[in-house]
Amino acid sequence: MAPHQQELDQIWQRLLAEEDPGYRPAERYDMRRDQIVQLCTATAGLVDTVEVATWQTSHRVGDLLAAYESKAYPSCLRVPEAVFLRAIDRLREHCLTTYAGLDHPLHSTSRMEIVAARMATAGQG
Repeated sequence: MAPHQQELDQIWQRLLAEEDPGYRPAERYDMRRDQIVQLCTATAGLVDTVEVATWQTSHRVGDLLAAYESKAYPSCLRVPEAVFLRAIDRLREHCLTTYAGLDHPLHSTSRMEIVAARMATAGQG
């Protein structure tokens, strides 16, 4: 997910949790880069991160909202319908009050990185 998509998804996850206190977001590996680097550093010590590609990503706010409204993401199916409807109404309201309309473009720089860690082998101290 592009950074602007991640931001909207974090809002969506928060709204679902507010509407259904039993809701727990699924783990998303594409949003945990810093945790992975921290874990590798703590267990391996030597970590290299190499950026292999960058590109610009653009979406209209309305297109991102439409993906949630059409239940394109698993989180949309993990809650009762009534919870989904309340949360999607709140997400729509957020989009309308935060952005200059549903045609408002969002742009981000997306990156692909490789994180490599040298793990200690048996016998190494």
